[in-house]
Amino acid sequence: MLFSGPSQKGRGAILFQGTGMPATTEIREIQPTLTFKGAKPVPINAALIPYGKNSGILVLTDMVGMMRHANAENEVTLHLDGKEVFRASMTGFMKARSAMLKCMKAE
Repeated sequence: MLFSGPSQKGRGAILFQGTGMPATTEIREIQPTLTFKGAKPVPINAALIPYGKNSGILVLTDMVGMMRHANAENEVTLHLDGKEVFRASMTGFMKARSAMLKCMKAE
């Protein structure tokens, strides 16, 4: 998982990558479901993109707003068409979140 932004040109993005992603050779709009452990699944708008040997899922987002509301310390999963395509443990996320908000001067 890669967090990017915000910058003067955009509000930010998250890139999910891994071996569980469906293969693609072109960009395709998708609506996966994002779930933080212990929270309700949330449908999100995203794009399935070619990325290295595997594909990636790119989510354009308001990084400051997302970081302000993110409160998951444990696991995050991403499902597409009913199949799990990404799972990660985010140990230390809340500490990293605080540092990112401070860096973005949004806290």
